[in-house]
Amino acid sequence: MKHSVHVIEQRRNKIIELLQQNGKQQVNALSEYFHVSPLTIRRDLNELEEAGLVKRIHGGVSLHKEPEPLSPFVNKQSTHNFEKQQIARYAAEYVQEGSTIFMNSGTTILHLLKLLNHRFLTIVTNNLLAYECCPQLKGNLIYTGGVYNDTSKACLGDLAVTVLNQIYANLCILGVNGISADSGATTSLLQETVLNSKMIERCSGKVIVVADSSKIGKTYSFTSAKLQNIDILITGSQADKTELDRIREQGVEVHQVDSEEKL
Repeated sequence: MKHSVHVIEQRRNKIIELLQQNGKQQVNALSEYFHVSPLTIRRDLNELEEAGLVKRIHGGVSLHKEPEPLSPFVNKQSTHNFEKQQIARYAAEYVQEGSTIFMNSGTTILHLLKLLNHRFLTIVTNNLLAYECCPQLKGNLIYTGGVYNDTSKACLGDLAVTVLNQIYANLCILGVNGISADSGATTSLLQETVLNSKMIERCSGKVIVVADSSKIGKTYSFTSAKLQNIDILITGSQADKTELDRIREQGVEVHQVDSEEKL
């Protein structure tokens, strides 16, 4: 079941990528490209339209709007810093000694890694800044390798996926660019979603998403995870209450931390 969901998500992400490259696509052309029926493509397009990513046109589809760009990593480090630290502290409570953990890139993940220094753990990550955060980890720090991406300060691509395919983890903690009730967890980088999806697929335990309040309700171009594949969302106290309620209704356990720094 997980495999089939993964295949569907990757096909829909690829549809978005094709639209970014060519502007518009026809149903029949997409059907031939993916070797699936036109009915399957129409189902994909209906889901993408409901998520607000595309708009249907006669016989085909186009992008609903230009994808929202990701902020440079250096800018992310300086925003919502206190809130991210609080989220990381809460997430650290789920980490048990001896665990094998998948962790991706992102500034909240960096705060969490610092809290895990000196712990006995196996951390598997594509985050190139991980060693700077936990140089005295008592267990193992395994890098996926891959092609370096300066936007996320992480490695992506087929090599990273190959490494993940050799490992099972009992906990997965992911940072995301946006998460909403309609679209799930999303990002602007297609290759990033491939790794996030693979981490979820290879995790036998809880999948936790850490996202500051500014990311709640946001939708980017590519889906990393449907809400049905996420067990826990940890965010800040200023996150959109209505959106969080809608996320809860889909079975995600939501926790909010105090995100207002006391002066």
